[in-house]
Amino acid sequence: FSFLFPQKGAGGWTPFVSNKYQWLQIDLGERMEVTAVATQGRYGSSDWVTNYLLMFSDGGRNWKQYRREESLWGFPGNTNADSVVHYKLQPPFEARFMRFLPLAWNSKGRIGMRVEVYGCAYESEMVNFDGKSSLLYTFNQNSMSPTKDVISLKFKTRRNDGILLHREGQNGKHITLELVKGKLILFLNSGNANLPFPDTSVTLTLGSLLDDQHWHSVLIEILSTYVNFTVDRHTHHFQAKGEFNYLDLDYEISFGGISGHGKSMAFLHKNFYGCFENLCYNGVDIIDLSKKHKPQIFIMGNVSFSCSYPQTVPVTFLSSRSYLALPVSSGEEKVSATFQFRTWNRAGLLLTSQFQHGSGAIILVLNDGKLKLSLFQPAHPAKDVTAGAELNDGQWHSVSLFDKGNHLSVMVDGAAASVAHTLSRQIDLGDTYYLGGCPSNSSGSGCGSPVGGFQGCLRLISIGDKVVDPISVQQGTLGSFHDLQIDSCGLTDRCLPSYCEHESECSQSWDTFSCDCTHTGYEALYEQSCEAHKHRGNSSGLYYIDSDGSGPLRPALVYCNMTDTAWTSVQHNGSHLARVKSSNEENSHPVFFKYRASMDQLQAIIDHADHCQQELAFHCRKSRLSAHHDSAEVTFSFDVGNGPCEVTVQSLTPFNDNRWHHVRAERNIKEASLQVDQLPSKTQPAPTDGHIRLQLNSQLFVGGTATRQRGFLGCIRALKLNGMALDLEERATVTPGVEPGCPGHCSSYGHLCLNGGSCREKRRGIACDCAFSAYDGPFCENEISAYFRSGSSVIYNFQELSNYTFSKNSSSFAVLLHEDLTLTGEIATVSFQTTKTPSLLLYVSSFQEEYLSIILAPNGSLQIRYKLDRHQEPDVFNFGVKSLADGQLHQVKINREAAVVSVEVRA
Repeated sequence: FSFLFPQKGAGGWTPFVSNKYQWLQIDLGERMEVTAVATQGRYGSSDWVTNYLLMFSDGGRNWKQYRREESLWGFPGNTNADSVVHYKLQPPFEARFMRFLPLAWNSKGRIGMRVEVYGCAYESEMVNFDGKSSLLYTFNQNSMSPTKDVISLKFKTRRNDGILLHREGQNGKHITLELVKGKLILFLNSGNANLPFPDTSVTLTLGSLLDDQHWHSVLIEILSTYVNFTVDRHTHHFQAKGEFNYLDLDYEISFGGISGHGKSMAFLHKNFYGCFENLCYNGVDIIDLSKKHKPQIFIMGNVSFSCSYPQTVPVTFLSSRSYLALPVSSGEEKVSATFQFRTWNRAGLLLTSQFQHGSGAIILVLNDGKLKLSLFQPAHPAKDVTAGAELNDGQWHSVSLFDKGNHLSVMVDGAAASVAHTLSRQIDLGDTYYLGGCPSNSSGSGCGSPVGGFQGCLRLISIGDKVVDPISVQQGTLGSFHDLQIDSCGLTDRCLPSYCEHESECSQSWDTFSCDCTHTGYEALYEQSCEAHKHRGNSSGLYYIDSDGSGPLRPALVYCNMTDTAWTSVQHNGSHLARVKSSNEENSHPVFFKYRASMDQLQAIIDHADHCQQELAFHCRKSRLSAHHDSAEVTFSFDVGNGPCEVTVQSLTPFNDNRWHHVRAERNIKEASLQVDQLPSKTQPAPTDGHIRLQLNSQLFVGGTATRQRGFLGCIRALKLNGMALDLEERATVTPGVEPGCPGHCSSYGHLCLNGGSCREKRRGIACDCAFSAYDGPFCENEISAYFRSGSSVIYNFQELSNYTFSKNSSSFAVLLHEDLTLTGEIATVSFQTTKTPSLLLYVSSFQEEYLSIILAPNGSLQIRYKLDRHQEPDVFNFGVKSLADGQLHQVKINREAAVVSVEVRA
């Protein structure tokens, strides 16, 4: 019902200045249900928007941002001027006014939009309560079901307390829905004296910040002992103990307060102040009955059947760099400022002002949830007073700052106990108040603060005896500002719903939340990387990180360098310059590095890093330092609408080794993680304003994609999705190219790979991998042999079977790295023919001075020496059955497992 899609000729919206304070507003004429939006760029131009916010309002004031799945992240826009990008809104919303706020646009053009809005007419019945009025509905008991109640309504209010509905009966039995500190609480009392008190009374809490003057939906369904309580699509399911016998309840229910003669006075709570919409009780339209003055309805106080729109204009401080500068009226000599604020942050600058001629300043900050007022004057010690407590609870709090007769005072929430002590100083007021933060130092404002900027909302601002109109600020006719969202409060509750598990307590700030695991039996985690510390807003410095999460490694102390990319530096003792004399391979210069972190901690940090480097500077010519490693990778990729994201686990050994590997991938509100086998888990923090749920609408494809590209060749088993096991064998029986079980070609033809060769699956057959065999050929059947002249030998440096890789020229540094590495067994096979004795057939040594040697003694007998402990003499095994130096082919096979050695000789 609204469009800007001209098909011929130029058209579209382009503001004169392209910045983030521009918007396109649409008036639908009346409240409508909006179900979808679509956008294009400006016709025939390079002007289009790549990302935007969508906001809506009933009366053109107090705008609310449309949130996709509890996320504040905006909508992706266009990539050119002509293609149409369409979004179906889930859920839809009702409003008369809409705004499109561009966040980003084509870098080679300007803001340009053509939009289309889809929806339908919306009908509603409204009733307005003034905080003293209520409705009482009396129904016919014969028309009621004794075991079922269904109540639905929408409400909007600017007060955080009030009774929405109440119904009671005998013995204290009652059902009450009450708004308490911006949250809806459903009280259920069965009145069953046979049950203990906790089972008699039930309290269900849902919602948060519901006093934002926007519509919120409520649905209560009670069937026998089952209760479904829903607020704005968040549902609480509950089964009560005992029976809710509604025959014992009175056949009347009150809305907006507690009304009726002889009602219990136990509920000494405020009546509701605000509006109801489409109020239904078991299918009965209560508002329609009230408008028609039906006898079932009793009206107490003054109610009206329309809803007035709010006149207050909130202001959102989006970042720690946000500020609002307001001028002081000429002739104003006394400090006087009032406002209301709400925030989750424990600290932030609320107000500051410099006095004239450098005679001092006042600073009002939120510090540890309390207000702190400081007065600074030259040649005088600073004076501080505090007021209030726990003011970062998300509720609106009022602040009054004033001076009378050289006394400066601050009052919080109007309570006498919150009035601060007075300060005696002569105050010479300056010309500007800064609220929420300070301009950059280059502005020359002189504004300063001991804490960061305020992040939250302000409203009802007054300077002196004049009320500040934020719309005038927005239009540039009053004061100045930076990074504000005017006429909207963007505060959100990141603990609703709570993602903290095991009944841990959720706490939050402007851009993140945390879980208090005290007394839950579960430990909270250190941040796993410097990147995580960066996302929490921390500056460069020393931090503990726990790279393996809940694994066995202790947190490591590292230095986090918060540049565009968060760098993790692990300190060691080799950062100083060392002068090295000329040396050769036999006379090398060893260098030892001792890190603050252990080798296991270093390995975990490296495994979690996107890039790793160790700087080594040579102050000479023709020097080169190189490193290389080959690895196999498993990648977990996803896109929740704000761009692709990948998490990759790398291994030093390939995964295509014909062995089973265990993969666990998880994505949640805080992070995405991937773990393969026993390798350290790889994690990546989630964007602060990313989507919460994946919006997937296709089938689940296992082993390939919908286009049958990049298909997997091998076996998959034990597949679970969100804890639910999927029956792969059942689907395999009806899917072309997929077979139940895991036979593979190697199960039928793997025996063809001889002499220790490994079978590798191919798409249409097998291949024999002879890398770890002394044979070659298609089936590892061809011997690889060499002729040794007297005095010749072959030396082979190989990699230990571990997570470590080291160079061919091993040094004492490698010894230091592998001092705790001990092989628990080996298999060695050598075939030979000779007539010369004595002969050394094979010698294998390790970094721990362990060795294995196979020798032909002077008499041709076989001798095997094993040394498994550097502090003991080697064990010697002699085999003197006959001389093996007879020119015939012989084979010796040695197999050791721990301290047990078996030797097989084929003469």
